[in-house]
Amino acid sequence: MTKLLLLLAFTSAFMVLSASAGNVVCYFASWTIYRPDNGKYTALDVDPNLCTHILYAFVGLGEDGSVRVLDDWELTGLDEMNHLMSLKEQNPNLKIILSMGGWNEGSQKYSAVAASPGLRQAMVQSVLAFVDQYGFDGFDLDWEYPCQRGGVDEDKATPLNEKGLILSAAVSGGIASCELSYDIPGVSENLDMINVMVYDFHGAFESFVGHYAPLYASSLDATDEQKTLNVAAGIEYWLDQGADPKKINIGLGTYGRGFALADPNNSSLYAATYGGSEAGPYTRAMGVIGYNEVCELYSSWEYTWDDEQQVPHIQNGNQWLGYDDEKSIQLKVEYANSKGLGGAMVWSLDTDDFRNVVCYFASWTIYRPDNGKFTALDVDPNLCTHILYAFVGLREDGTVSVLDDWELTGLDEMNHLMSLKEQNPNLKIILSMGGWNEGSYKYSQVARNANTRAAMVQAVLDFIDLYGFDGFDLDWEYPCQRGGEDIDKVR
Repeated sequence: MTKLLLLLAFTSAFMVLSASAGNVVCYFASWTIYRPDNGKYTALDVDPNLCTHILYAFVGLGEDGSVRVLDDWELTGLDEMNHLMSLKEQNPNLKIILSMGGWNEGSQKYSAVAASPGLRQAMVQSVLAFVDQYGFDGFDLDWEYPCQRGGVDEDKATPLNEKGLILSAAVSGGIASCELSYDIPGVSENLDMINVMVYDFHGAFESFVGHYAPLYASSLDATDEQKTLNVAAGIEYWLDQGADPKKINIGLGTYGRGFALADPNNSSLYAATYGGSEAGPYTRAMGVIGYNEVCELYSSWEYTWDDEQQVPHIQNGNQWLGYDDEKSIQLKVEYANSKGLGGAMVWSLDTDDFRNVVCYFASWTIYRPDNGKFTALDVDPNLCTHILYAFVGLREDGTVSVLDDWELTGLDEMNHLMSLKEQNPNLKIILSMGGWNEGSYKYSQVARNANTRAAMVQAVLDFIDLYGFDGFDLDWEYPCQRGGEDIDKVR
């Protein structure tokens, strides 16, 4: 089976969108400031030139119609709203929009406020005052969802309508949900942008495998409803029901959803599962993984491309993750352009590879057939700040092992990779040792002995000097596991 080439740089997707003069609408999730280590993401980490619109997610709604700040620390020191506004000093054309709602807010109080003329007016005045206080350029309502989760049928007949501001809404991309929730011609008439959430079609809330955001249906979809759980079906439903295509932004996710397979040997669509995949170190939620976590942790998992659904997934044992890579994002952007859509909405900035674009080059991908073949000379030298050559191995005596004999007798991919620096002198190319297939035992054995540790250090230094690498990355998977020893963590 093939393995993951994670040249995952969502920056490239943003550039494609920008080149087509479309909207690039990005959600900023305010709670990610509390994530640990490299997962922490603040307003000051946002690239002010990456998006055309940034939506601050979220404020809430009080039962009296007032705007409610969901994090008390925002008012007493974090000041992320003002930090977000400061990005406009670097990009005066950037639009920053206040987003109210989200899944955790529910639907009942939104329905109650919408049903009362007095409360609607109170909400309008409160939103206008809040927008004016912080200098937001508009308002986005992420009501999940009208007529559901405690809402009433009259919800879709009471749309909010602001004047003088950008008004947008995040709406479902699931057809069954849309039929319950939206007066689509009315929504289109009253909004400037419609952010269609064509993702989360499948996830650990189900007991079978399914990609969270397939572009198209699969021949394995057995029911009429299953055949609608994809990006194209969701977008085309909105268009067929009368939405203005120029107001629609196709939803793209910078995260994936995963499962624990009941049988690791059966990973096909609709295969049985028994829960979500293991939590990542930053998002810390079973069944959900950010692309920053994929970049760091899962570069050696087995990769599969679904030709029907036009999306990839990766697998390691009983762990299965569906996500979007550069290829599938490109296809979704091309689809959006073919439908004449206004642009794309991205959820969300914090799970992109925001700590710089660090990309693994998987040396074995030169052996893939046809269009899957990928060589060092196919790498865009301006896409990443750092490229890691994956992988060399470790011998039991501590010396470096080149895992592919053909590399030494003709392929010469390391030198080809180094030649990219002629086009981008700032590019850093790093030698990566390890990966899943290397196991853990010999790393543990080398680490336990001072002589083999010293031999490894010298061998790595010599290898780096021979080829001109800029550094060294150790991908030991994992200390204290898979034949390692408990003391590995302190070695």
